[in-house]
Amino acid sequence: MTSLIEILISLLSSIIGVSTSVLKPLFLKSKLLKEEKKTTQILSDKVDRLTTSLKESSELMIEIETEFANQKALAEKWAEEANTSQIIASMNQKEIDAVTKIFGGQLEKENKKSSRQSLIWNIVFGVIGLLGGYLISKFLL
Repeated sequence: MTSLIEILISLLSSIIGVSTSVLKPLFLKSKLLKEEKKTTQILSDKVDRLTTSLKESSELMIEIETEFANQKALAEKWAEEANTSQIIASMNQKEIDAVTKIFGGQLEKENKKSSRQSLIWNIVFGVIGLLGGYLISKFLL
């Protein structure tokens, strides 16, 4: 390629009648400008690729941090449950009986309360059913 340029410079200088030393810098400058433009474009492409890569890396880092936070919360929950299990396991029989009695008493109270409410609602709906049946038989038949 360089020899081709030199042949062209020699031909052009002989046609124009100018020294090759005058024409040579013009051709070389043009070649250098093309190379510089190409280098600038390559550099610009590399900067764009780097920017894209950094953006993706940043997004991945955020996802990883979120995942670590979720894992930490899960580990803390497991540690708390393990601590509760450890406390229950270390209780002696008297303590277990006391806790069972407390919860059993509360469950029994809730059961009685629920039974009373169920009875009241059954009576209310029974009365409504009787009245409805009477009214239907009286007015529709």
